Amino acid sequence: MRKQILAVALVAASAMPAEMGCSGPGTGGTSHLVPAPGTIAVFGGDTPSCSVISFNVTITGLTLAPQSGSSSVSLLPSGTAVTLDFASLMDFANMFSVSSVPAGIYSSMGITLSNSQLTYLDTSTTPSTIKTIAPNLTALTVHVNFSPAITVASGGGLALELDFDLLDSLTVGSNNQFTVTPTFTANPATTSGSSGLAQFDDLSGLVQSVSTSSTNPSFVGSFRISSPNAQTFTVNVNSSTSFAGASGLSGLTVGTFVEMNAFLDSNANIVANTVLAEAQEDASSGEAAFTGLITSVTPPSGNATQIILLVQEENPSVIGQVPLFSLLTINIVPSTAFGLAAQTADFANFAFGAASLAVGQRVAVHGALPGGNSGTAQNATARSIFLRPQSVLGNLSTNPLTPVTVANDGVDGGFTLVPCSPLFQSAPITALVNQQTTYVGLSNLSSLTSPGTHFLLIKGLLFYEQSTTTFGVESWIVPADVQVATQVHQLP
Repeated sequence: MRKQILAVALVAASAMPAEMGCSGPGTGGTSHLVPAPGTIAVFGGDTPSCSVISFNVTITGLTLAPQSGSSSVSLLPSGTAVTLDFASLMDFANMFSVSSVPAGIYSSMGITLSNSQLTYLDTSTTPSTIKTIAPNLTALTVHVNFSPAITVASGGGLALELDFDLLDSLTVGSNNQFTVTPTFTANPATTSGSSGLAQFDDLSGLVQSVSTSSTNPSFVGSFRISSPNAQTFTVNVNSSTSFAGASGLSGLTVGTFVEMNAFLDSNANIVANTVLAEAQEDASSGEAAFTGLITSVTPPSGNATQIILLVQEENPSVIGQVPLFSLLTINIVPSTAFGLAAQTADFANFAFGAASLAVGQRVAVHGALPGGNSGTAQNATARSIFLRPQSVLGNLSTNPLTPVTVANDGVDGGFTLVPCSPLFQSAPITALVNQQTTYVGLSNLSSLTSPGTHFLLIKGLLFYEQSTTTFGVESWIVPADVQVATQVHQLP
């Protein structure tokens, strides 16, 4: 069964002693222990339906219900809501909140949802059109019972995974009437080696402040990032953190859009492995980072001079000029710079530029709107474009001319994926693997069998190659979409 995964980590506060308190008069002065609270970090990911390009929903409430029957404990700061696009999180994790919770036993969780939006490709029109609608959400509040109840101990901790099965929760009626019946289940989770409690492959935000020192000896400093409709988070930096686009932690400036590879450690600290400083943003001048999917490229071959972007996120918010899930025309000029948001993921050493743009790619465009911050804008000029890691859902090709290829080392090679998203119009994608590629649901490349039987999620950088090239024993006919796979996930 293909499921969305929403993970909730409950982690003990670091080395916090129990406080001593005295009872009132007449009790003989007996002392009692006041248990220390824990720290709860909430993060999540997704495995969506093929037909859905985007499923956006706002979480306005996230609570734990004590088994004692006392008042529920909120996991979101007062007045905070989290807006999330599940469809952009295929095999990715995103940070939702960090909060404290009293020690105790909890029997259930409450999740309150609002403002759902669903984007899909309507293939009944010629040409096909991208449409965004408000689906029928059958329940605005969902309660998840823990069986057995979970215990947050003073000085202890635990982790939970909430599974949200979008595929089984989504039904499509006549005339593309979408109905979502949210269904959640909860199971304990554990720390996974160096990935900690969660791995963030593309955590991003605007730098709000920088500190070049830390009271925690494990870190050399930190910086805080923010995004619209999300909590502000502290990202810790250690001696192993690498920087690109900035000289180091001290080189980060307020207002810079950064993308990171990071993890959540056992004490609920976000720790950066790599930090890429991409561009300085200024909403007052009409400058912002627009992230989303490319839906059109002009011209279709050679160097692109224009792309159309489905805007799924923007930072800082310029929603008054560019509504979310609208189509924004991006003009590419000679001064437009190009880069990779995950530089270490390009083990094939492909180039990325104006000739490497294709429909279906996920990118971050640092654009300048005409007229600054006034009036509705339908186009922007790209100051820079960064290719972002993404997951593509599909099936192993059944074409005998495109078999799985494995090098003599048994590690390097590749295969052909037939994507199920209508954006790709069934055009095959060549997936490349090497010793850096990890596998989920199968042991290695050689165990990838049964074409067309299982859904595959391929995570990595998706390039568009217009010149003849090969990678090891794998080759392809150009032009071609080629994904450098950092992970291959075979779903049950």
